[in-house]
Amino acid sequence: MLASIGHSATFEPNAIPTKRLLHFAGLARTLEQCSESGPGFTEPAETHQRFYLFDSFEFAMHSTSSLKHRPVRLHSVRCALALMVALPLALRAAPTDDPAAATLPDARNAAKLDEARSILDPTLRSIESAVRTADPAAYLAWVDLAESHFAKEQRNWAADLLRHRPEAFELRIVGLIEHDNAAGRARDTEIVCDLEMSWSIPAAKQADGGHAAGADADSREPTSPVTTTGGPGLGGWSRTVRFPARFTLSEQTDASDPIDEPRWLFAGEAWLTVRSDDGRNTVCYAEGFEDAAKRVLALLPTARRRVDRLFGMNLEHEQVVKLYPDARWLLASIYLSYKDPIGGWNEPGESIKLLARRTMNERATLALLAHEYGHVATFEFDEHASDAAWWAVEGIAEVCATFAARSELDDDAALTANTRFIGRTARSRVLAWHRGDRLADWNDMADFRKTPSSLGGHVYKQGEHMVGFIGERFGREKMIEWVRELAVGATVDDATRRTLGLSFDALDARWRELIREEADSQREDADAPDESPAPATPPTTAPNAATKPE
Repeated sequence: MLASIGHSATFEPNAIPTKRLLHFAGLARTLEQCSESGPGFTEPAETHQRFYLFDSFEFAMHSTSSLKHRPVRLHSVRCALALMVALPLALRAAPTDDPAAATLPDARNAAKLDEARSILDPTLRSIESAVRTADPAAYLAWVDLAESHFAKEQRNWAADLLRHRPEAFELRIVGLIEHDNAAGRARDTEIVCDLEMSWSIPAAKQADGGHAAGADADSREPTSPVTTTGGPGLGGWSRTVRFPARFTLSEQTDASDPIDEPRWLFAGEAWLTVRSDDGRNTVCYAEGFEDAAKRVLALLPTARRRVDRLFGMNLEHEQVVKLYPDARWLLASIYLSYKDPIGGWNEPGESIKLLARRTMNERATLALLAHEYGHVATFEFDEHASDAAWWAVEGIAEVCATFAARSELDDDAALTANTRFIGRTARSRVLAWHRGDRLADWNDMADFRKTPSSLGGHVYKQGEHMVGFIGERFGREKMIEWVRELAVGATVDDATRRTLGLSFDALDARWRELIREEADSQREDADAPDESPAPATPPTTAPNAATKPE
């Protein structure tokens, strides 16, 4: 039993207090109930009881290092003896006419797992081969492309193989997942399992950048049901990600298809979902993140409404948001080559992808949703909008995040009168970069795939400052018109000339002059003598005394 629950223990009778041994007695009764339940013990309702049993045993065996050693009383010893008698009885199979039902749950699950591995082996081996040979068409032949968002994500994922071919790639089924068939599929046409994916990327082929939110987002430790590891690979880095996955049986055949027979297809992550009553918003989440999903679902309409108002749009499509409980799982769903941690992601035609936390801060989540939905609005102008200058694409998304936090702009009059589009963080960072002569060249941040990681913060905040500057100097409508020109393929200089009536170099000169004026103003304020009246009472600390850290 200890091996089955992943724990080891050493009995030290004098170190186990009476209340622990009493808990063993209660555990013995639980074991008896399990033995009485017979073959039903393997059914879902009884599985919960089995987990309770394991939890009880673990609790009883918990370390008592904080307690003094004490003699064991006689009734405590009797309790321990009762457990020793009950344990083998509880583990003995109940009489049954069905030999298969008499097997232990682990044996039954092992048989099911072996069967699933045998069924899906052709699919997994074919996918591995396609990825290793960087063959997007061969890979997509084994993917269920019925759902539009997932299809777009998978096509982009496969296309990246041509840019960054892995040195190694392996898929392995490590467990089965019971599901409630909520999608209406028959059980014999769908398999849900824990899928482990391992790969290595050469050092020269690591990807930088991305149309993502949260350049400062941190990588988090994995949380159930996902486990991830990362480390040095063959000349680069390697990673292993485990996630719940779906496979569906395709009965459709096509004479033009090289594999003209029914086959099992990879259908993506096995999500749980919550939807809004009007059907406009759907949030997909992993087990254990239902509260986070409900928080996102509650905030998404506000983010959409405010970004729509900023752009002068009213997008009615269903918006899908996927919550990933681990940053590395999120990255693996984008490209195998993506390594840098992010907070969110969106590309034309894809779902919004966010890094989830069990407790989603309302303000931060609203900003993150608005940033990503800002991409959705930008891509509405043209599906090739993601090819525009990267700093501009992220800059308008950051303006959206700042704008969405201001509830007063829900009023039409306030929206019309608004002249602030640059957030405080962007202002302070740009001023700091100016003082340190560290403002980035715009051309160095124009190409998503060529921008160095060291300029990630500049892409977002320097980009926000410039886009916001256009809004504050020329007005909201001109700012959105400038973004539209970029989205449909204009260069930064052409878009600036067409909408603002000057070259981008001239715009950049005005922008830098504003920054110099703000920096000089702050310096003058700092150098000005303090004319405030003297305090009525002396300070509580001596002038040269060290202050207590906050």
